Parts: sequence; C-alpha cells; structure tokens
Amino acid sequence: MLYDVFICHASEDKVEFVRHLAARLKARRIEVWYDEFSLKLGDSLRQSIDKGLSKSRYGVVVLSNAFFKKNWTNWELDGLVARQMNQSGGNKLIIPIWHNISKEDITAYSPSLADKVAINSSEDLDGIVNKIEDVLNPKGSTLLIARDFLIKKGIEPPIVTDDWWLDMLEYCGKEYLYHEYLSFPIPWINESPENRGVNIAKHILQKLWQDKAEEVLLSQLSKPEDVWRFI
Repeated sequence: MLYDVFICHASEDKVEFVRHLAARLKARRIEVWYDEFSLKLGDSLRQSIDKGLSKSRYGVVVLSNAFFKKNWTNWELDGLVARQMNQSGGNKLIIPIWHNISKEDITAYSPSLADKVAINSSEDLDGIVNKIEDVLNPKGSTLLIARDFLIKKGIEPPIVTDDWWLDMLEYCGKEYLYHEYLSFPIPWINESPENRGVNIAKHILQKLWQDKAEEVLLSQLSKPEDVWRFI
C-alpha cells in the first residue's frame, strides 16, 4: 500500500472541513491520498483516483448533502465498497465522517452507511484525527512508534515505506546482537509494539551516532575536548 487513507469527499466541503482534515492528517505523518496533495499537472484524473482507491489501506468518506448529489463521489464510494466486499477477513475499509447531516439524511441515502459507527465533523479536529489513527493502528505500529521517538530526539527519518528503514532494521538484528554492553534488548516479535518501537529507535540512534563519529574520525584516541564537542 502507498497510502494510509484515501479521502473521498465533495469539492463543496473542502474549504470548511476537508482541507483542514487532510492537512492535520499529513501533519501527523499519515500518508494521505487527497487530490490537492496527490494530483499533479497532466495526471489522468480517473487513473490517479483508481490508484488512490486501490493503494490505500482505508477510505475516509466525508458524507454530506453535497456528497450525495455527486456522481463522482458515489463512484469513489462504490470502489471502496467493492474492495471491502472482495477482501478476506471481513476488515472494514470505510471510515465515515458525517458533515452537517443527520442520521435521517444518511438513512435516506444509504441504510447500510447509517448503521456504521461514524465520526461527526463537528468534533474537535485533533479528536477526529485521533479516532482515525485508532482505526489505522489499533494496537500501535512498531515503526511509527520508532519514528515518533526519533523525531522527539531531533532526528527527521524518512517515511516508513522508505528502504532506509530496512537498512536500520537489518542493523538492529545484526550489528549488536551479541554485544553485552547494550542496555536495551533486541526487539523480538513477541514484544509489544511500544517496546519494539522504542528499542528499534534506540538502535537507530546508536547507528546514526556511530556513523557520525566515523565521519568526523572520532575514536578512543581522540582528545577529550573533541569528544565533548561531538556529544
């Protein structure tokens, strides 16, 4: 998958709600397919949307009176419903948000959508994003926890789909596997996402510091004042 969420919406709802939601999701480092972010000059609109629909883990569907009147939004919703019906395991792909509408409005449009637990756009925006994150990663994501730990330490890692993370994980599993001086354990699979993420981040910090020390030719023979400046 390339994206965490695809935002399905009517253009009339951009200014009041959808644009703010997309920006807040992006600020949380959630990978979002949103037309103002994802479409570039010369792109085929249909092909780009098809890609977004097929390559997103979930669809955030902003239901509104404007949404109900659009053929295009209904086509996007049909694509998400088709994916949900065809996948195994019964996972729910659609995250509905009710925007300035009532349950009666939803029921008149689609009784099956009215039966789904939904988010209301009148809620606090951070609260809405928190609820979406809870759906995306209900038990926490190991790499996202590692990423956020690094960010708090002043490191700006690439997105978690970048091969940089594979290099870092290989380092975690090999470089210091048998070194007794490490004060934190290797994050094996039976650990919780929280523990695994934090431990991976610590290993990554160790590697980044070591790489930097090698770059500036720091060693056990370096002068104490040089080591202090490096630290």
